Amino acid sequence: MQNDFLKENETQTTPRELKNKNGFWETVKFAIIAFIIVWPIRAFVAQPFIVSGSSMVPTFENSQYLIVDQISYRFEEPKRGDVVIFRYPNDPSKFFIKRIIGMPGELVQISGSKVTITQTNGEKITLEEPYVKNESENQMKAQIGENEYFVMGDN
Repeated sequence: MQNDFLKENETQTTPRELKNKNGFWETVKFAIIAFIIVWPIRAFVAQPFIVSGSSMVPTFENSQYLIVDQISYRFEEPKRGDVVIFRYPNDPSKFFIKRIIGMPGELVQISGSKVTITQTNGEKITLEEPYVKNESENQMKAQIGENEYFVMGDN
């Protein structure tokens, strides 16, 4: 009898169609809320990173998944020994992961597997890194400029 009252072009929405329509909008609302919550965290607080290469072995292995803190250095300066991720200056689409060895204004000298740092106050320190196995007799000196850091991989 109910169909007798419908006009020719009118259709009736079934409970199933109503449920599907509401389900779609609930999913859209959920996606928007998730984006509003996740995007600022992803953009400003923590970012996923996958290690590519062996330069940080044994600390980090190739293909290891990391969550990188992006907020710490907004409140404090980097210090020697910190592991940092930065864009490669010659190709900003690539990221490097390295350890800070030398600080601004210091002199870094590398002789074989020995790394010596002359700090800005004149004091010399030698890094003790038991995993460094460099057998080379190559020598290198680097005077670090203001607002620069000297970084090396652990391997």
